[in-house]
Amino acid sequence: MTNPAPDAYADPFATPTAPPPPVVPATPPPRQGIAGRELIVHIGWEALLAIATLGAIVLLLNTSSRAGLDTLLSQVAPLGLIGAAMALSLRTGTPNLAVGALAVGAGTIGAELTTEQMPLVGAMAIGVASAVIAALFIGLITAVLSVPTWAVTLGAAALIEAGLLAAFHSKTIVILTEAGGKQPLWFVAFAVLTLAGGAIWLIPGLRRTLSHSRGAVAAGPWAGFRPGIGAIVGLTGSAFLAGLGGVAFTLRLHASPPPGISGTLTLTALAIALLGGVSVFGRRAGVTGTLFAAVLIGTITQLLALEGFASWSNFLVAGGAILIGLVVSRIIESASGPTVPAQV
Repeated sequence: MTNPAPDAYADPFATPTAPPPPVVPATPPPRQGIAGRELIVHIGWEALLAIATLGAIVLLLNTSSRAGLDTLLSQVAPLGLIGAAMALSLRTGTPNLAVGALAVGAGTIGAELTTEQMPLVGAMAIGVASAVIAALFIGLITAVLSVPTWAVTLGAAALIEAGLLAAFHSKTIVILTEAGGKQPLWFVAFAVLTLAGGAIWLIPGLRRTLSHSRGAVAAGPWAGFRPGIGAIVGLTGSAFLAGLGGVAFTLRLHASPPPGISGTLTLTALAIALLGGVSVFGRRAGVTGTLFAAVLIGTITQLLALEGFASWSNFLVAGGAILIGLVVSRIIESASGPTVPAQV
């Protein structure tokens, strides 16, 4: 006798049971960025930068006299400080596109105050302080609104430029000082600050706290308190370095920075930071890369000037450095692995 189908005796009034949910394989948690591997990648890139920088300096010394090296140091000091400002903002995941405007503002305000019989040190200190205060407001706006820092700083740069043009009418403010002869000291200050900052950034807890905005997954919602702290610290620290760069630039020229140069300074600063191995995605960076990148870009720019190239070559160098830096960022990110966002 043939057995009936299993559902032949099923109760037609019984409540159907839902089929069991499909078994989904467990997804392994994202792995932490491997500090050792990341450090090896940075060391390798910085070694290549050191070799390229040394070769460029040797070529410069063969092309020009000892005065060429002095000119190089005086050129690299302000640009390096502004580049370090950009690097700090990228480390904290808060790219500051107003570093050029903040540098010009600090130098211009300091130069103007010297014409009112204020001591040079006090005048320049007020110029740097004005840049830090402006960045504090920018950081507060970024933290409260939880909006991309690049957008806030770009708008702030335009407002700063407008304020400078309205207040000083594009005039050049000449200062009478012998401080321009101390440019090697400014280069030493840049080297010490960027090396010390790079070493401090190796502390894991500091990196996680100040670069928390890198871990944001969804765009739009308010990010929270910790990313806001990182934005404020990153932007004010960046503004301090940019202000120092603006002061060094002003003392080198013995006059306020030329009107309209802030965009070029920001472009060069971004080139220095990215070529130095600071990740465009934030957080990851080395120790000596910014120093070598600033000297290398300054040396190449000076060599091209000695060969008679026009000023457009400066943009060529900056653009090429940015593109190379993006490739380096991609290599660093791929080699280091994804970063697990910290818990709020």
